[in-house]
Amino acid sequence: MKEFETYLFDLDGTLIDTRQMIITCFRDTFEKFGGPVSVSDEEINRLIGIPYRKQIDHFFGTVDDGLYGKIRREHMKHQLEIFRDKLRLCPGVAETVPELARRGKKLGIVTSRTLESGGPFLEWFGLRPLFPVVVTPDHTAKHKPQPEPVLEAMRLLNSHPEETLFIGDAVFDMQAGRAAGTAVCFTAWSPADPGNPPPDYTVSDMCQILDFS
Repeated sequence: MKEFETYLFDLDGTLIDTRQMIITCFRDTFEKFGGPVSVSDEEINRLIGIPYRKQIDHFFGTVDDGLYGKIRREHMKHQLEIFRDKLRLCPGVAETVPELARRGKKLGIVTSRTLESGGPFLEWFGLRPLFPVVVTPDHTAKHKPQPEPVLEAMRLLNSHPEETLFIGDAVFDMQAGRAAGTAVCFTAWSPADPGNPPPDYTVSDMCQILDFS
């Protein structure tokens, strides 16, 4: 297998299983702000990985900035109140990320979650010091599935596409990585479809990517 020098990871559903927390918070948000009443868990899952504003527009219709700000503040407040009870690391993450750092690999996160909310999650699991680069929607004008966030992470890490693997749990990740010229790896524990063409690699446990390093 090809050896990579740079490993970029999506956050939600790739490093940290946030799905139950997100579903719980969306249902709380719908109740508080008059959102839809018949949304399935699967529909909420499908939108994980794109910026929060697009998720809100999907469920509520296009809302003005004032209402969006209120919804976002309440939603994120609830996440920070419950995340310690709702989150867990995805399979093999606790073993793999420290080992990649020990081997001197360049590590980064490319996420549609802001660092304001994602930072506490990474700190809680002791992962934050292992990632010198975390690219969020605050860093680029365009977001996944566009390539700009992946390109920005490589720029900050002084990395090249041919030496980089982008790991994610959604088709948006696969599309963004391919558009940026990296190899892409899909996490098989995801309920999502990786789309076509198939990813370069698929792993059922994050430890498997150590075979690539």
